[in-house]
Amino acid sequence: MVRRFPLVWLVLSALAVAGGAGAGWWFHHLAATTVLEQIHLQDDLADRVIREALEERIEDTEALFETLGAVARATPDPGALVGPLGRLAPVVQPWITSVCVRPEGAAAAACLDRDPTGTLRPHTAPPPPPAPIPGRLALGPEGRPVLRMGAAPSGAVVTAVGSLDHLLDAVLREAQLPGDSHVEVYDDAGRLLVHPNPSYRGATWDEIEAAERPGRDWPPEDEAGEREARGKFVSGETGRIRYRDWNLGGRDLFSHYGPFPGGIPGFLVYSHGLGPVPRRLEVQGWFSAGFGALFVLGVLGVWRLWREADLRYRAERERAEALLARADAETEVQAVLDQLGVWVFSSDADGRILRCNEAYRRAVAQLGVGDPVGRPCGEVTPREICDRCRRGRLGPAEAPERFEARWGGRVLLVTQCRIAVPGRGPEVLHLVEDVTELRSLQGALAASERRAAAATLAASVAHEIRNAVTAVYGYADLLAARGGDADLARRASTVIAGQMDRIRLLANNLTELSRPRPPQRRPTDVASLFRGLVDRLVTAGPLKRFEIVADWPSEPCSVECDPAQVEQVLTNLLLNAADAMGDHGVLRVYTRADGSGVRLGVADSGPGVPPELAERVFEPFVTTKGETGTGLGLYVCRQIAEGHGGRLDLVDTAGTGACFELLLPLAAPRNPPGGP
Repeated sequence: MVRRFPLVWLVLSALAVAGGAGAGWWFHHLAATTVLEQIHLQDDLADRVIREALEERIEDTEALFETLGAVARATPDPGALVGPLGRLAPVVQPWITSVCVRPEGAAAAACLDRDPTGTLRPHTAPPPPPAPIPGRLALGPEGRPVLRMGAAPSGAVVTAVGSLDHLLDAVLREAQLPGDSHVEVYDDAGRLLVHPNPSYRGATWDEIEAAERPGRDWPPEDEAGEREARGKFVSGETGRIRYRDWNLGGRDLFSHYGPFPGGIPGFLVYSHGLGPVPRRLEVQGWFSAGFGALFVLGVLGVWRLWREADLRYRAERERAEALLARADAETEVQAVLDQLGVWVFSSDADGRILRCNEAYRRAVAQLGVGDPVGRPCGEVTPREICDRCRRGRLGPAEAPERFEARWGGRVLLVTQCRIAVPGRGPEVLHLVEDVTELRSLQGALAASERRAAAATLAASVAHEIRNAVTAVYGYADLLAARGGDADLARRASTVIAGQMDRIRLLANNLTELSRPRPPQRRPTDVASLFRGLVDRLVTAGPLKRFEIVADWPSEPCSVECDPAQVEQVLTNLLLNAADAMGDHGVLRVYTRADGSGVRLGVADSGPGVPPELAERVFEPFVTTKGETGTGLGLYVCRQIAEGHGGRLDLVDTAGTGACFELLLPLAAPRNPPGGP
């Protein structure tokens, strides 16, 4: 059944049809804009090619002037200069019709003139009049445009006259321009020298307009547009403009204008005819708008008929589906919940159980209580769960709360959140998981790890002390056997003192490891601190034998840190780098600030960290120094970095030494996670 169209429907249909027409016009506008932009880009490229080609030929002519000046300096006699000048004829560009060279102080000039066959003939002649430098555009004999150039290299006077038509023809052939394009050239006074209409040569546009105005009938807007374009052509500015040229039959032109290349006074205009493109695009625009309107009108009619039939079908189907969904929803949800091993139940605002799954029913049955549905949650759940619901500590459904509760000697992990059930009030959903065995296993694993760490620490400390004591006992026995040997006594005292220092360092590191001192933070310029530390270590000697390459920032890098602990970390990194490089090498240090914090780096040119130790280098008692290291320095340094809320990393250097980087946050937290 097709109903009568109400007024509102007619108005909406009219608006939709108008929108379809607008959409069709808009899509056409995008396509037309793309077409014109492509034409503009092609014209930009053509204009640049023309100007670069002219620039290149003018530069070649100036280079020829330098060569002719050098020849004139070597051969000051004009008569003798004719021969060398004739040998240079092949290098003279074809557009040049005459070249004259007058050596310094000479009364005549040697010249090359092009005969009717195009061949340059050398001869002597009276000195030509001085040519403009760098050049000038003008009309030559027979009213043809020429380019006059001159120079005075090495004291000689060199002049050249070239055909502007010949020059432009060669450039346009190389540029391979479309057939509906042309070039206009004006001298510095605004007179036309080159134009598709030869009768315009030597006249300004004001003179041409005054001569042609009585007999022409141009549209006022086109006449104003052309007058604006002609004014821009001789303004000395660079740009592009679109206008309609009635001097060329009313063609649409797109012109690029600007000064003549090579510093020659004058102006160059490249114009490309758009042909029928604008009119064709306009017709296509109207066609696109009409097609869009018809298309929308047809779609609206079909949609209206389909809608009438579909409404009844949808109403009947939705009514049937609602009845089926209402009957099956609760059964399906309950079946899914019964398959879960965790307890799932919900309660209302009064704390009564509304529904639950089979796992929860089995747990409650062990308490000797019947079906929990309908009972207060305080009778069949831990008291803490009910208390949290009643105190309103739960957030919205997007923010569930997790906590642990104990019930009958069991540890329960509880997740609670509010939910909204259609057709009912808000409810609280509870998910309870028995994690008693998991917590027991985690405690046993933590105790095992502590025992293993203690055993490893004891073994490593015993090994370090045993090595030191063995060395001390060895030299004590030697002193007992050879007590009068002064040299042995000195060596023994050195070794014994070194081993005692090693035991003291081990004891200090163990103290730092067992009782870390909390950082005393205050604003510190770590870049200045790092620079001063490097300078002190170079002066004191540990870094004196190395080439230092430093990259310091120009601005202060201030962070909140404990300067003593930061200096301890940097000192450890610098001394480790010195030990790795031996007697010589390149030590690179830098300070950089970025969004994540301030980075302080130490990179050496030593052998680097072996790949098998790269992942474990920050673990306690792991060292690359053999018997001379304790393996606690980098571990303590990383603890200090993490105590500041930062980190200490080994940076990949692709096999060229080792690089350690300390990152300190710009605003370190007062109590970082895992800190003391």
